[in-house]
Amino acid sequence: MYYRYTSTNPVIQIVAIILAVMLLGLILTLGAFIMAGVFGLAVVGGLIFYVRLWWARRKLRSGRNSTARAAGRVIEGEYFIEQGDNTTRRRGR
Repeated sequence: MYYRYTSTNPVIQIVAIILAVMLLGLILTLGAFIMAGVFGLAVVGGLIFYVRLWWARRKLRSGRNSTARAAGRVIEGEYFIEQGDNTTRRRGR
C-alpha cells in the first residue's frame, strides 16, 4: 500500500516549493555545464579529425607527385662510366 503524506501547513508547503525550484535550477545549471563540456569535446575531437584527414590527404597528394616524378621523364642519380682503366664519376640525369 502506497502512503503519501502532504502537509497542510502553508509555511512547509512554501519552503518545499522554494527548495524544489532551487533544486530544479541547480539541476538545469549543472546539466548546461555538462552539455557545454560534451559539446566542447565534440568540437575539439572534430577539429582533430579534420586536421588529421587534411594531413593524410596532403601526404597522399605529395606522395603521388613524387611517384609521378619518379615514373616520369626525370630520373636523378649517380653513375659511373668505365673506359678501360680509368673510371669517371659523373652526376646527371
